[in-house]
Amino acid sequence: MNRLTKSVASVMLAVSALTFFSCDDDESNVIGLNDAAQYGRITVTLEGTRPDNVAFSEKIAFRFMPEEGPAYSRVSFDGDAYFFVQRHHGAVNESHNDNYAGFYLQANTETQTPTSGSFYLYTSVIDDDDNVYFYLNDEFTVNVEDITNFNYSEGTGKLKYSFTTVLDANSNSTGHELTVTVEANVNVFQGLNGGGGDF
Repeated sequence: MNRLTKSVASVMLAVSALTFFSCDDDESNVIGLNDAAQYGRITVTLEGTRPDNVAFSEKIAFRFMPEEGPAYSRVSFDGDAYFFVQRHHGAVNESHNDNYAGFYLQANTETQTPTSGSFYLYTSVIDDDDNVYFYLNDEFTVNVEDITNFNYSEGTGKLKYSFTTVLDANSNSTGHELTVTVEANVNVFQGLNGGGGDF
């Protein structure tokens, strides 16, 4: 292929890419992935030892709201605020293909102080280096003293908080000590007519 042909091919490829990426939102969001991911994420970092005694570190962003909708991203008030939030790793989240993280959190929003919380995680961890995977299916109480950066704005519905906790070998499905770091940055909603069950 001569230089002129290569140059023309490069220009055509660039124009095609520009056309593809400049589509408006309605055309580029045909299957609704942007809609499902627009309400924030829960990012989980895992550091520990796999069930086969090999060290691992994995960071997973759970960014998709469950198909059930805002009932899985809600806040209610009874003195304190009660938050229930769940996010999936993939946009397709049928019950037979679950891969999610979520939390319950109680807080005094006037003083921006968490008072209790728990976290749950069901996910597969894939190690591409040696083509293995394993599952985590764990739920644990979060010590409020470990929670940092808590902030909730009722006006915007934005909730942020972080924590790091170390689970002993008997408290997680790796069978080894596991360090879990969570950063939540999500939108939460108040229901007007019920729905979503109790906390």
